[in-house]
Amino acid sequence: MFARQRMVRGPIVAGLVPAALLGALTTGCGASGGDDGAGPIDAAEIDGLGRACTPVIGDLTAPAEVRPVFVDYRGEVQPIAGGAVGLIRPIQGGHVLMVGLEGKNVPGCGITISGILRDPATGAMIAQEGRGTELLVGADGWGHVAFPPSATTANLTTCPLNMLPRDIDGSTWRLELMLIGDAGRLGSWEGDVVPFCRADDPDPSSCPCECDADFRFGDPCPVDP
Repeated sequence: MFARQRMVRGPIVAGLVPAALLGALTTGCGASGGDDGAGPIDAAEIDGLGRACTPVIGDLTAPAEVRPVFVDYRGEVQPIAGGAVGLIRPIQGGHVLMVGLEGKNVPGCGITISGILRDPATGAMIAQEGRGTELLVGADGWGHVAFPPSATTANLTTCPLNMLPRDIDGSTWRLELMLIGDAGRLGSWEGDVVPFCRADDPDPSSCPCECDADFRFGDPCPVDP
């Protein structure tokens, strides 16, 4: 189904990605020149387990490689396989997709993850978020998102939203993910995803209710024909 392939904690950054970059999403883009990410690591680049980001992951002279991941209801990182991406209820309510990229041949410090969810039929943007992130090299040689992954992935607010052509859960949407460094785009991925509601959610009725295209605040949960 797929088409192609500074931990900085703070508020959501809206409108982060320039339009010129959004039109050039490709798989495995080469690492940009300039800062090689090997500078000193400051306190903002230490994750919640006290681990420092990895300044250089792989070979920065080789083409960058990325692979998409999402955060599941247990707070664990899972590969996006077959397009299925679980919806999570954050503490502020509603439901979000927590999605990011693992990388190789990229700097692991001072980077940004950007995510966009689109209607594949029209290209209309449904949700967008960007934030500072960091990667730590694993035994497999890939840079993995730092802990806690809920803070180092793009949190795309998907439910509830108004004026949607169809339900969020169980429908196909287009996901675009990008890693960005000081000199520009490091690597990117885009593909079709199908968000799903957890059957074992503590409030199992809230996700399909809020993610229904006909949901309205204050009204009873919609019932699809």
